[in-house]
Amino acid sequence: MRYLLIVFLLAIQYANSSANEDDFRNCLFKTGADLSFPSNKTWWLDSQGNSVPSLRNPLAVAYVLFTKQVQQLVQCAVKNDVKPVPRSGGHSYQGFSSLDGTLVIDISRINSVKIDAKSKTADVGAGIRLGKLAYELGQQKFVFPTGNNMTIGLGGQLAAGGVGELTRLLGLSVDHVLQFEFVDWKGNILTVNSTNHKGLFWALKGGGGGTFGKEFHNDKGKLHLIS
Repeated sequence: MRYLLIVFLLAIQYANSSANEDDFRNCLFKTGADLSFPSNKTWWLDSQGNSVPSLRNPLAVAYVLFTKQVQQLVQCAVKNDVKPVPRSGGHSYQGFSSLDGTLVIDISRINSVKIDAKSKTADVGAGIRLGKLAYELGQQKFVFPTGNNMTIGLGGQLAAGGVGELTRLLGLSVDHVLQFEFVDWKGNILTVNSTNHKGLFWALKGGGGGTFGKEFHNDKGKLHLIS
């Protein structure tokens, strides 16, 4: 059994410059995303992620529920010369999931799992933590080769290739990915697979060393399952 995973990633190549704060915030509010700013009481937790090596000061953090919101947020950032930074589980050891003067787009709330046992596939939110993914699949006697840290987000796991305890038996996590949903730096939503955008498909399957295009992000996917 294999996994078909449609994952959503961002390739970002925008340098940050000062933005009109009011225009920028108004644009963010229109997306309907759950926003956090430096004035919020939860800002410290919202802005730092899980493995950021030093204090980071993004302009805002946006928690999204679906791809359209990510698209709109990327467009807001680009329009206002702000660099959008995607975050799945927030475990980037280099701190790429939270950078100074950026808009952090957090997809951890896109974490649903819908399994189709007949076709051995599952629609999976790429913000899901590996532990929850393993549990949900295990309830229906399916498995997916993931890493060893169950708190890592699926998006980051795939972007780095996906090495874990089952790698020798089942291969890398990305060996079971059939398709990605990708948001580029202009806010375009692309369907990326072995026949459509082949080079990008390779890069998103760990070919970018976990930081394809500078920053990346995963949204929602469809997995081809293993029983």
